[in-house]
Amino acid sequence: MTRRQKQIYDIIRRQLEAGQVAPSLREIAAEVGLTGIAHVQQCLKQLEARGYIRRAPRRARGIELVPRDNEVAQLKGMVNDLTAENARLVSVLKANGIAA
Repeated sequence: MTRRQKQIYDIIRRQLEAGQVAPSLREIAAEVGLTGIAHVQQCLKQLEARGYIRRAPRRARGIELVPRDNEVAQLKGMVNDLTAENARLVSVLKANGIAA
């Protein structure tokens, strides 16, 4: 990933993680100091080709992040932890006659 692609990826990531919609091409261009959107479009195509983002065709702000392998592993670990904790809580409730 080039420095410019990383900048653009980080802008998108920050905005999406903050619960906002993806930035527009013009917003991205302004934030990285570009006057036009052609270079932004090129970087987004490269990020999509490398599997970092997905773009919805013909949809304004239609950019989403693709979870990376380590993020997927972290999420699976969290799900497993929650499943184990849920099972433990159910057994406690059953032992105390609260749940059937």
